[in-house]
Amino acid sequence: MDTDVGRADLRLCWGIKPIDNGEKLNPSSKTTIVTDPSFDPASEASQLYFLKICHQLENPSGEMTTMVRPGSLNCPVLQVHNWLLKNNMTGLPLPADEFITTIADWWYAEGEGGYAGFWYTANSRIEDGVPPSVLTIWVGTSVDWQRPYSEVVKKWNFWEKWLASTNPPPEASNGFHSAGSAWVVMETQLDFKRTAQASLAVSLLLAMVILTLVTHNICLSFLALICISGSVVAFMSCMTIFNWSLSVIESTCMTIVVGMSCDYVVHICALHSSQSTSEKHETRVMESIKLIGPAVLSAAVTTVGAASFLLGCKIVFLSKFGTFVLVTLLSAAGYSLVAYPSWVMLLSSTGLNIDSFSFKVMLKKIFKTTTASNITYAEQTSNDSLSDSPPSADGPSQIQEEDIHS
Repeated sequence: MDTDVGRADLRLCWGIKPIDNGEKLNPSSKTTIVTDPSFDPASEASQLYFLKICHQLENPSGEMTTMVRPGSLNCPVLQVHNWLLKNNMTGLPLPADEFITTIADWWYAEGEGGYAGFWYTANSRIEDGVPPSVLTIWVGTSVDWQRPYSEVVKKWNFWEKWLASTNPPPEASNGFHSAGSAWVVMETQLDFKRTAQASLAVSLLLAMVILTLVTHNICLSFLALICISGSVVAFMSCMTIFNWSLSVIESTCMTIVVGMSCDYVVHICALHSSQSTSEKHETRVMESIKLIGPAVLSAAVTTVGAASFLLGCKIVFLSKFGTFVLVTLLSAAGYSLVAYPSWVMLLSSTGLNIDSFSFKVMLKKIFKTTTASNITYAEQTSNDSLSDSPPSADGPSQIQEEDIHS
């Protein structure tokens, strides 16, 4: 990887299998190289194939012009071809046995002491007259491994599609590409993204359940959940503004952002729901702000003041975490002290009975509806039984006065 400019070098590989046979839970256990026995770089079809893709990389066109750094190609097959032409010999393709000996001649004349791109196993050498076991082609790309996942994955998709569209012969059909740590970082960011999304979903769901159990009111719990979600959106917006990629720091912050932003609104919402229902909601929510608002504001000011010193740190984790605390707590305090009471007053002014969403009222409605349904069903059953009974021989039965009293 070219660390000076943040760009990754792409390696196109044939002859080895992209597998990891090491212990996955043991970082010190490394994989072993497994060669591909079907790979044959000496066939004339393979030589023409590698020449074709090397020419495409050397003289890019279309979208590839933005993907390849000019003059960065290192293709051993193209180097052998140019060496033959420079020495007034027939270029590639050559017969398989002649191609193998030509590689050795070129290596001793031009490649010894430098990069070859042809690799042999531990049991074979270039002088043994056997084809190389592995072939690699290097090319500098515009892939910036420090960019966010959404940008890097587009370039990964481009190279995937391009390699699949090159129509390799059967003996060179198992090629793959690697970009050092660039693709590893990309996959890591994807794992961070999935983890952060799952953490946010579970945290918000758990917050809604706890708020409902504390306030006994679904409407107030939903308003508090909107306040919490607003703080989450505020932090994610700052990540976009500051152009942060999703790494360990950002994923950790997104995991705990719900817990950091729910504290203030939970206190106000719980106090609001515990007030007497004889008062209007406008009065109750303002009384809650008067009672606990100063404590919430003081907690926000002291925490934000302490976290502001982290902004000057040189360590990236500390400076980013300080930004996270500032954004999350300031937005949480704003939503709790301003947005939440405003939404309660707005709903009350529209005539909505917020108390009708409380557990007590909802259970009464359910019980009343169930009881009424049972009475209706019993009356219907009684009427059906009376209509089905046969009339008396003496005529219609007379209702006695004592029956009415009974």
